[in-house]
Amino acid sequence: MEITPRSSTRPIRHASVGPDAGIAGVASDDAGAASGLVNVAHQLGGSLGLGVLVTVFAAASFGTLAPREALAHRIGTSLTAGTAMLAFALVLVAALIVGLRTAPEADPRARASA
Repeated sequence: MEITPRSSTRPIRHASVGPDAGIAGVASDDAGAASGLVNVAHQLGGSLGLGVLVTVFAAASFGTLAPREALAHRIGTSLTAGTAMLAFALVLVAALIVGLRTAPEADPRARASA
């Protein structure tokens, strides 16, 4: 199998959702604002997530462990917290997606007459 630049990025391309996923279904007049909101959500999520992981790392007690073991304990605790955060996010997103798909559709005729 020959490896080319295009074939080496295939897993990344298949894993990504695409740049328009956050603004799907938004009117073209509001696309810029929606895109900005998606970017703000990404930045805030990354900042808050990193803040939580740093706090967990700093607060992980290590008792009388040697420095290397204490570092390993703190890193392990942070990775466990990160895994828990990721699992929570997965459950939250799945619940929201299922909730949106099962929500009753508004009658377009009722919206037009309003």
